[in-house]
Amino acid sequence: MINDAGVPGASERLVTADGYERTLQVNALAPALPTRLLVPRLSRGARVVNVGSSAHRIEHFDFDFDDIDLEHDYSSLAAYARAKLAMATWSSLLAEELGSSPVTVVALCPGLNDRPLSAAMMGRIGGPPSEGAARVLFASTADVPSGSYLENDRLASPSPEVFDRGNRERLTRVYWERLGRFARVGKRA
Repeated sequence: MINDAGVPGASERLVTADGYERTLQVNALAPALPTRLLVPRLSRGARVVNVGSSAHRIEHFDFDFDDIDLEHDYSSLAAYARAKLAMATWSSLLAEELGSSPVTVVALCPGLNDRPLSAAMMGRIGGPPSEGAARVLFASTADVPSGSYLENDRLASPSPEVFDRGNRERLTRVYWERLGRFARVGKRA
């Protein structure tokens, strides 16, 4: 299962019909829902690959759980970086939760690729999209432990924010509060 949905941070703050900042909802929350619903049905050897970004390391855009939807301090870069930080953290949490199950979770940065997403935030820069696609394919088969984060097809350390216990607990609550009603529906189906 490859989660590669993504939108750039918009020039002005956008709110979804659910009432959440759009970048966080699309880049972090949306991939978590189908993953959560499908994980119990994944077979031995399955893999969840979450496409993130090294932008999650931008230091001054760490989590602010009092303003997770950036109502008071919005910028397009902050929205994108925080959403990708949420994705990297959630990937680590999912790998921890699945523990010794036969499902592997890998997060990665596909590199800077000349795609509409990167062009919307930084202009036409980066390599061809095929390079990013090759990195996603590599992550889908790489012999790495569950919970790994890859950059340039190598193991890399994500931001220390990913492993902060308080961040992990608060982010888990955000995910559960926002996605729990859907997950409960899925459990009945």
